[in-house]
Amino acid sequence: MSTPAVIGLLKDQRDWSGVYVRHDGYLEGVGAKLLDQLRASGGSVDNTTGRVLGAPQGWQTVFEEPYEKTPASPCPRGVSPRNLRSADPAFIYLFERSGKLHVLSVPHAQSRLHNHSFAGLDRYDRLCSLELNATSDLPALLRAIEPAVLNQTEYLSERWGDGAVERHEIAGLLSRLAASRGATVAALRAECGAALATLLRAKLPAGGPVTVRYGYARAGYATDVGGLTVLTAHDRSPPGVLELYGAEGATASIDQAAILGELEAAAPGLAAAARAILTRRPGWLLELIHWLRQERVPDPVRNQLAPIELRHPDGRKWSVEVMPAASGATAFQLTIVITTSDGEVIERTRKSPTFVAAAAERDQMVAEMRADGFVPA
Repeated sequence: MSTPAVIGLLKDQRDWSGVYVRHDGYLEGVGAKLLDQLRASGGSVDNTTGRVLGAPQGWQTVFEEPYEKTPASPCPRGVSPRNLRSADPAFIYLFERSGKLHVLSVPHAQSRLHNHSFAGLDRYDRLCSLELNATSDLPALLRAIEPAVLNQTEYLSERWGDGAVERHEIAGLLSRLAASRGATVAALRAECGAALATLLRAKLPAGGPVTVRYGYARAGYATDVGGLTVLTAHDRSPPGVLELYGAEGATASIDQAAILGELEAAAPGLAAAARAILTRRPGWLLELIHWLRQERVPDPVRNQLAPIELRHPDGRKWSVEVMPAASGATAFQLTIVITTSDGEVIERTRKSPTFVAAAAERDQMVAEMRADGFVPA
């Protein structure tokens, strides 16, 4: 489970633009990295936001892994008030050029704690506003949180559930481990995935998927682990021995504690990740597999096309945007907004079965409008 965030730069109190960050959006993740970059740039907001916005498609992990287009996620894009609902971040970081950072979060389910005037942010509560300087750090940011605001873990638990909060914690641990080893999170993920696939295949050499089970836990989640399909329960790792099931009734087991000595020499990256997880959890194998799975979970914000806005010399305006029809849905929706010359606003929507079909329909509609005399706004 990821903790999504948005980082943006305020143009004024009613408009801003930014990018989406998929992982580690909480204060100790994205917040700390932003302030580290700010100090490294001598307190310069322009340099800090320039580096953030230098990845226009957004970040998997800020300053480490930019988004890359894939067939499954063909259109990463920037974020603004117009499409914030699709990004659906848990945290929002907005810089002012004058030297201030505003941090907002998902409101508590039972009440709104603070009001604010930022366009498109009415679903969010202000956690804090920090005056920035060349020494701003995470402790300063945490001290700036207004006393009435609930602990951020409570926010996350309300929004995503306790299991998601635990996944965030593991992701943060392994991000810090990667940094301590001089590697990116992507490189550590690839190293651990390859080593774990080798370990599991050595246990069950017959081929085919491997199922990791304990007791009567249901194994219904598939993860690509270094090219090997692994089925697991979506649950925290218990301690001790886990059962492995392979093709043609083959069985084996793995003792999560005893195997560490063997891994130290054969797969030091995997051993280090396992030991890091064990500082917070009684077992490490399922936690590690869930962490590997994070990169394979579909991300709706990346299957979206930015609004195209056109205007006509007679005063009419027209725009179209493509986004998923609903969270996790495979269908897509085109939203068309028409403003008449009298100022009346009309909004229409169309459903499309796939992202490719929606994109083609959008392009056709834009071509028709331009043929009718509309030009870019």
